[in-house]
Amino acid sequence: QLEEATQKLSMTSKSGDERAIALEKAQKEEDNVKMELRKISEKQALDLDEAQRALSSLHSAVCKQGPAPVLGGIGIALGTETINVKGKKRKMVKITQVASSGPAAKAGVQIGDLLVEVDGRDVSNFDVKQVKEMTKGPPGSPLKLKAKRGVSGPVYKVVLERSGGTGTSM
Repeated sequence: QLEEATQKLSMTSKSGDERAIALEKAQKEEDNVKMELRKISEKQALDLDEAQRALSSLHSAVCKQGPAPVLGGIGIALGTETINVKGKKRKMVKITQVASSGPAAKAGVQIGDLLVEVDGRDVSNFDVKQVKEMTKGPPGSPLKLKAKRGVSGPVYKVVLERSGGTGTSM
């Protein structure tokens, strides 16, 4: 019986030693994880500081530029129309709206007119957004348009004066 008790005691102390070793190992792993998390956190803080400095620098540069210039327009909205020209389909920029008191209306431009040129530039290879940008400029500045009255109507030219930027989309 004494021998059995001694064996049990040695097994109990051995499993206690194993538990102590396992606990120590777990503690080391936890310390390593904490160290890695600390390193990551420090790197993120450095990255954040760097991003804040870059943003601050960019903000300063933008503020030094001053306000964006005011752009005027001619009071039109644009879309596209596909027409047949000598058996080939061709997309053209079409005037879809005309502001009743805008420069385009005063010059006789009408809904359905097809744009051919803006300031002497052929617009057949430009999309609607690009042509719209071409019509914008400083208020009071001239803009030359060459347009066609519908698909089969006559081609006409007109010189408009851009209106002051009113904040409307036309």
